[in-house]
Amino acid sequence: MVKDNEKTNHLLTTGTSNHCFLNKENNRLLQLKRSHPEMHQIFLEAFEQQKGHADD
Repeated sequence: MVKDNEKTNHLLTTGTSNHCFLNKENNRLLQLKRSHPEMHQIFLEAFEQQKGHADD
């Protein structure tokens, strides 16, 4: 994520974030690709779309 100052056009901040999904029964990591393929596809599409706007 990048935020520019509108007046000076200087970079103010950058950041990243990492997230995971856990199985609620045993608190182990879920592999969305295997356990919820439709959700995995939604995240992939959103990631690709966001990647295309990285230069904005």
